[in-house]
Amino acid sequence: MYKVLLIDDEELILESLKQTFPWEEINCYVAATARNGEEGIEKFHSIRPDLVVTDIKMPDMDGLEFLKEILADRSADEVIVLSGFDEFDFVRSALKYKAFHYLLKPIDREELKDTLKKAINEIEDKTKAQHTTLKSELFEAAFQKNQRGLITRKLEAQTLAVLKIIHGSGIKLEDTKTNEYEIFVYPLSNEDILVIGYGQFIKEQLYTLAESLLKENNARKAALGPEVKGSKNLNYSLERAETFLRQKEYIKDQLLTEAVYRNYQSFEKQSNTMLSKAKYFVEENYHKPLTIEEVAKTFGFSPSYFSTMYKEVNGKTFSEHLKLTRIERACDLLRDTNKPAYEIANMVGYEDQRYFSQVFRKLKQMTPSQYRKQKQS
Repeated sequence: MYKVLLIDDEELILESLKQTFPWEEINCYVAATARNGEEGIEKFHSIRPDLVVTDIKMPDMDGLEFLKEILADRSADEVIVLSGFDEFDFVRSALKYKAFHYLLKPIDREELKDTLKKAINEIEDKTKAQHTTLKSELFEAAFQKNQRGLITRKLEAQTLAVLKIIHGSGIKLEDTKTNEYEIFVYPLSNEDILVIGYGQFIKEQLYTLAESLLKENNARKAALGPEVKGSKNLNYSLERAETFLRQKEYIKDQLLTEAVYRNYQSFEKQSNTMLSKAKYFVEENYHKPLTIEEVAKTFGFSPSYFSTMYKEVNGKTFSEHLKLTRIERACDLLRDTNKPAYEIANMVGYEDQRYFSQVFRKLKQMTPSQYRKQKQS
């Protein structure tokens, strides 16, 4: 329903309008009343009405001063001015300060009703246009294409955040607006969805939304960027969300947040230390029948995570590093001893001499005997 603010210094008129006018028939309710322009300004800023019906002649501050004071802070609202004076100057001044209509007292209720209906239609049209513009400007701000949109300037004191969903096919999500927050939905592809929101507790609202969407499909992942003040900082929220998603393969959580990412970074730092130790372990125990499963378990990792991170930290896969370590040690033994190749194969962890020779030839482009002959000559 549309919120109405009534302003009039005549208490009888104020109460009569509030109590007896059929507000519900036009989907409205009186959210507040005021006895003069100063009180009206205070109520206007506190309740953010959709419609204002104000008298033009009042003590302390009249209706025209009220219109002038709120002009810069108005959005899609409409103001209807009431007056007992049918004077052109009053009408011109009221229209100058963006009054929607000017009605004479005593009030014709049917005329007021028709005027309010027209004002509501105007509000709906303006709201749709502003919604479209704001949605476009926020998208541009998120990607830093435009940080100074006319509409988004009004959000500089607002809290905003970005949610990005991947593998989101099948999700049916629409723009949402309440008195506390507004959410815009942008399909980026058949799989990916960007959500931008602003308002009170917007991070919590987006977190709850993400949780409900992720429960529907375990394959989905989402990243919630940190809250920022003003649309000019919106790109930071998006960049952080995308940073989180770049590590999605290594983080088991479906919903990635700043806290989740920090925990991952802490774990990654510890992991890098343990993976360096694992490399040293391989170089010290190459002669034993090592398997990736056993070594991963020794250092507290799953085999899949250990396999991926071992290469990232050490530059080679576990298998490549183990083979290279064994063959380098075999080279030392071939060069510095006269032990037969089958014995050297066994000493460096190969039970099958034929397989040892195949691996040796692949890495050194010659057989063990050719290598020995070359180095001992």
